[in-house]
Amino acid sequence: MKKLNTIFCLSLLLSSWNVSAQTLSVSHTTAGALESETLAALNGAEPSTITQLTISGETLDNTDATYLKTAFGATLETLDITGVA
Repeated sequence: MKKLNTIFCLSLLLSSWNVSAQTLSVSHTTAGALESETLAALNGAEPSTITQLTISGETLDNTDATYLKTAFGATLETLDITGVA
């Protein structure tokens, strides 16, 4: 019975991790416009719900970096900018 309880608890824990991970991909076309591009991609969702963000396209500038820190600094676990020129 103890083994069954352990397996059940582990599966519950893993399933809750999958549910809480929210991903967002943003196509960045203009330096300094990441905030508006991200808000459009969020489609009404809160930035604080995003834990994995992928950005592709044009180079990021200081305005974009400041927005990333302000909007996602507390909740973002993964930031993928490998697709940025």
